[in-house]
Amino acid sequence: MTQKKEIEITGFGRLLKFWRAKRKLSQLDLAAMAETTPRHLSFIEIGRSRPGRKLILRLVRALDLPVKEVNNIMVAAGFPPEYAAHDFSDDQIKPFRMAMEAILDEHNPYPACAMDSVGNILMVNDGMRAFVPNIEHSTPEQSVEAMFVPDGAMRDLFENWAEMAWNWLDRQRAELAITDNPRLAELLAKAESYMVGEERPEPNTKSNIGVLSPRMKVGDQVISTFTTMTRIENVVDVALSEVRVELVFPLDEASRIFFETNFKKFKLPPLQGVDQPLND
Repeated sequence: MTQKKEIEITGFGRLLKFWRAKRKLSQLDLAAMAETTPRHLSFIEIGRSRPGRKLILRLVRALDLPVKEVNNIMVAAGFPPEYAAHDFSDDQIKPFRMAMEAILDEHNPYPACAMDSVGNILMVNDGMRAFVPNIEHSTPEQSVEAMFVPDGAMRDLFENWAEMAWNWLDRQRAELAITDNPRLAELLAKAESYMVGEERPEPNTKSNIGVLSPRMKVGDQVISTFTTMTRIENVVDVALSEVRVELVFPLDEASRIFFETNFKKFKLPPLQGVDQPLND
């Protein structure tokens, strides 16, 4: 066995141990779930045993790894990636993009978008463009700054900012608990640095609306919404496995009227100059 292959297998062992610890499983637990022995698993983790492809697949299924992480661990073990890894703009993804576009368009006049697991905006509808201009050009880092920096634009937008900020942190921590995404970890750490000294509000157990609703100050109005998040099931592609479709709904009549009116203004054609004749 070459030195290079030994390094690769040892790297695989470290990665396997990392995920086992992240899932809070003992060697005995994981071995039973993957139909192997604790001794064999121990030898794999320290690089003394080289597992076959079938055993690795049993291990990653027992660990419930995301598609992207399955590929990473297969490559670390010296095998080809198990799943395709197309770019979201590739032709192979076109049918899924079309389906998402149909969902987003149908949701107008209310905001909707498709994003990846870090928060990169992939697609938006006109309802979202009307509500948050140029959102498709913003980065996750810019969004975190806007939400958490003391003088950030979004921090002043929310009437219940503290509730929404802590909710965002909780969701990202939950996402990071099942993945190993360095960029998401950096975003989370940055957001947490701005929350030092910020107390978590007590949950409103008497709320009669059923969800934690953002209350956004727009002019002299307060807009209340709720959000649904959709993912594609049974994916075998890395790009698709990370896509979420987010639909924003108005929570009350005033918010419904606001979004519909705002959308109509957004869709109006630009005014022509006074010296230009209007089309008949």
